[in-house]
Parts: sequence; C-alpha cells; structure tokens
Amino acid sequence: DVFLGYSNGTFDEPSIISTGSETLPKSIASGDFNHDNWTDIVVANSGVDNIGAYLGFDYRTFTNDTIIIPGKSAVPICIAAGDFNNDHNWDLVVCNGQLQSIGVYLGYGNGTFTVPTSYPTGNTPKSISVGDFNGDKINDLVVANRDENTISIFIGYANGSFQSQVPYSTGSSSSPTSVTISDINNDSKLDIVVANRDSNSIGLFVGYGNGSFRNQILNLLPNGSTPRWVIVDDLNDDDILDIAMANYGLNNIGIFFGYGNGSFRDLITLSTGNISGPVSIVTGDMNNDKWIDIIVANVNSKTVGLFLGNGNGTFLPQITYSTGSQSDLMSVSVADINNDTSLDIILVDLGSSGNSNVGVFYGYGGGKFTLHTTYETGLNFDPYSIVIRDFDNDNRLDMALVYSNKDSIGMMLQRRSKPFATPLLIPTGKDSRPMSVAVGYFNNDNHLDFTIANSGTNNIGIFLGDGNGGFSGQITYSTGNNSTPICIAVGHFNNDTYLDIVVANEQTNNIMIFQGYGNGIITLLTIYSTGINSVPSSISIKDINKDNYLDIVITDYNSNEILVFIGSNKGNFSKLNSYSLGYNAGPKSVAIADINNDSLYDLIVANY
Repeated sequence: DVFLGYSNGTFDEPSIISTGSETLPKSIASGDFNHDNWTDIVVANSGVDNIGAYLGFDYRTFTNDTIIIPGKSAVPICIAAGDFNNDHNWDLVVCNGQLQSIGVYLGYGNGTFTVPTSYPTGNTPKSISVGDFNGDKINDLVVANRDENTISIFIGYANGSFQSQVPYSTGSSSSPTSVTISDINNDSKLDIVVANRDSNSIGLFVGYGNGSFRNQILNLLPNGSTPRWVIVDDLNDDDILDIAMANYGLNNIGIFFGYGNGSFRDLITLSTGNISGPVSIVTGDMNNDKWIDIIVANVNSKTVGLFLGNGNGTFLPQITYSTGSQSDLMSVSVADINNDTSLDIILVDLGSSGNSNVGVFYGYGGGKFTLHTTYETGLNFDPYSIVIRDFDNDNRLDMALVYSNKDSIGMMLQRRSKPFATPLLIPTGKDSRPMSVAVGYFNNDNHLDFTIANSGTNNIGIFLGDGNGGFSGQITYSTGNNSTPICIAVGHFNNDTYLDIVVANEQTNNIMIFQGYGNGIITLLTIYSTGINSVPSSISIKDINKDNYLDIVITDYNSNEILVFIGSNKGNFSKLNSYSLGYNAGPKSVAIADINNDSLYDLIVANY
C-alpha cells in the first residue's frame, strides 16, 4: 500500500499496488534509480525469487470505452481528428476499409460522439489527414486510397458535412499508404504529400488554395524502398519544410531536404538496423534542445528508434528501446500525455495472441524515457491507428483508436495519475527466497544500486544500476552454509566514503559486516554473534551515541530483545547492551528516530 502524504501529518487513502500472485513480498526500499526526480521502490518477493522494481513517475490511467461503428465488416483502419463544425469540440473521421468509405463523428465535448455520417471513398482508404484546402477556415479532408491508386479530396461545410470526393491519381500500381499535409512551397496554400508504397515514390500535390491541386509530382526512391509512412517537418532548422519517410523494404528513413519551392535535394537515408522494418515515423523535440528529432516504430526488430537531431540536418545514430518480444507495432505518435513539458512516445501495438495494447515511453527530459508502460485495449481487440486529443475538455489528453476486427472505436479517456508502472521483475536465482533489500551507491557512479539477502541460497546479492531504471546481473557473496540471511542494511562503517553492508543470519545467530571498495566489490570483514538461539530478525543503523560512527540495532525475535552494537572508526563494533521487550514479544522490525524532540535517538519496535 502507498499512502501519499499531505505534509500536515495526514495521508490520502492507500493506493494498492499488486506484487503478483504468490509473490510473498518481504522487504521494501526506495530511491531514484533512473534520475527522473521521482522516488522508485524495490520489493523483495520471496515467493517467486525476484525483485520487483516499481519506477515512480506521473503515469496516467485511462478508461477503455468502445464506440461501435455501424456497418457489418467496416474494418476501420485509420483515424484523424479535427473540429469539423466549428463548435470548438474535437470530432473524428475514420477510414472504413471494407465499406470503402469514411465516417465522420461529431463530438459533444464530453468524450461522446454523434452517429457517423458516411461518405464514399476509393478502394481501401488507408490514411487520412485534415486541413483547410480552400482558405474558408473550415476543415477539409484528404484520403489515400491504396487499392485504387488515388487520393480523395473532401471539401468541408461549416455544419460538419462534406462534399463528395474529388479523386486525384497517384499513378498505376502505386498503392498510396500514407498522406500528410503542409505548405511545401511557401505560397501559403496547403499541399499534399503521399507515400506510394508499390511505386517506391513520394508524391507531391501542389495546392492552388481553392480546394484543387496540380497533378502529382513524383520524387523517386530506390527500388525496394516500400515507403510505409510519410511526414513533413523542418529537419535542418532552415525554416524550409522537408519530407521524411519510413522505408520498410530497405530498413531506413529517407529524407528529402526542401528548397522551399516544391523541389528537393537528393535523398539521404538513416539506417534503422538490419531487418528492422520501419513502419511509422513522427517528429518532435524529445530532448528539449530546440532541434527536431525523429522517432520510428520498427516492427520486425520490435523496437522504437530515436534519432536525435543536431539542428543541421544530421542526426545521432539510432537509440533503440525494446517494445517486448511479443510486440507487433502499427504506428508511433508523440504527445505530452502527463503535462510535464516533456514529450512522450505512444505506440499502437497489435501484440500477439490477442494481447493488444497502447505502449507509452514517458519522457522526463534530456531524451530520457521511463520503461515501457502498456495500456491494454482488450482481448482480441486489434488497434490499427490512433489519434491523441483532449476529447472531453478536461485539459488532459485522451486517445482514440480504431479496432479493425471489431468495427469500433476505442475511446481511452485520461482520468487520474498513478504513482507506479508495472514492475520490472529482476530474477534473484532459483530457490533464492529474497527476504530483505537495501539501496545505495556501491560503485560510486551516481546511479543507485541495491543489495538483497537471499535466505534460500545463503548469500547476499548486489545489482548495479545503470541510471535508467535497469540493473546488472546479480553478483553474489556467500553468508555461509545454512546461515539463512534474513535482513540487510548499508552504511559507511569505517569512514572511507565507500558503502559497507551488514546482514543478519537467522540460523547461524550472527551478523556479518562486508566492506565495500567503491567499485561494486565487497569482502567479508568480520562476524559478530547475536547469541545462541537468538534469531536476529531486523537491522537498523544510526549514530546512536553521536560519536560520528554508525551503530547497529538488531531485533532478536527468539530472545525478545533489542541488541545494540556500537561502531568505531575502523568498522569494528562492540556489543553495548541488550534490552528486554517482555515475554513472547517476538520483535520483527525496528526503526530509529527522535520521537520526542530531545535530540536523542529513540527506538520503535514492531512486536509480532
């Protein structure tokens, strides 16, 4: 349970965070493991031999409502948003692949919509974009019809209705799969850019500003490029728009840098990796340096790739983030989901075995991201496309998806934040039964690490953090045969600025001091008996006598006592005293604090 405090001594109702079935969590510790200024939690799960790392952040929760699209076998495959009737509420338009139509849903501003109005398109509408083509301040539409080799223009009326389509050819066997809108030639009139998958080309339709367009101008790509997605942005900071596309067939991103007059320089490419299969790209300033970066969804390598821009048309090599071995990526978007001024990465993922989801990498500045967080879309619901807007006017971004196999729209309305995402599970070894965890900087790299007491395998383990919420493999140190280490703590015991470790062994009735060297390596320094049949059950560390050397306090479950070991500057300890807690007290845990503000430390004991 997590109780969020109000700073006045009171707390919110607890947030219950599941650790999973039969995990038997035994110990908890906290710290900022990924340098995002949010507290993270690590839990020792003795029942399943792992550590659960819960990375704290301003994660968001979403509803999962469904809007049914009228029409059997509509197969919606793309979605876009715009204000089509000028009521300042977001509306939706959906491409219905099998019905060869688009459906327009007018929004009420509360996350609900009217019954759609349908308009015929060409064969297999695959992509859609929204813009004002004729300068009347009313949104119009363009649709890419893959199997008819055309785009369709729909001119809008102020009431949210549209004229019948006007088609433009993209060329024989071109298969247009992606369409976007921008003023490519700087004449203040919107133009249309199309990715033609099968003709390996990018098509440009220059707008006249009256809702009509010139015939397509082709920009050819190398054979086998198979462009799947196209975007327009200023990629080299020269105030001239450029074109970038995801070339699935050649595993790269292609870029045409613009001259500002509708013509372009020769193609350059950025590799997305061997057999990566880029299917979708988007741009945004992901590291807050004012320069445009490129984000790509790689379906075959099951990664999202980030190309950080240098502001001059060059980019750093791709940084990849895994989306999971079962992912099947459809598209990528960016938005500031949690209003922290850092862009987040949003992925539509078909998944496998019907486990579809929306995946989010939450950004926290500097081009850094949290671990992959998923939001389930429902068993056997196949999302194909997403649009992100504030559909219910609550100043929180929502997500609308099309489920092609359910003839429906999934409306995921953002509700509240939650402090932790699904945990990263870190194995501690077969039959290890971790019982206690503590955190600290064991190799002095300013990345938090943690150490655990493995009661089943009679050792302690150290996991070194990488600063991004990930950890190295476990390094183990024996505590002796049949020792059953039960609790662990860390501190600077010999004043050498390197963290040391103390562990209490339940079955051998002792504590062990391991000396640290600041490089992640430790050695056994000394062993102190806690008494025959004592069963030490908890450790707490503080400078009890204020001599600037840390002392150790132990609970003795079997003898119903508190044991105090006084430290010295050499890392040695002497047993000062024991304090009886009474018959059958069964002390399980001890904490140290100045309870009565007399500048002296007091002991708080939980008696089982």
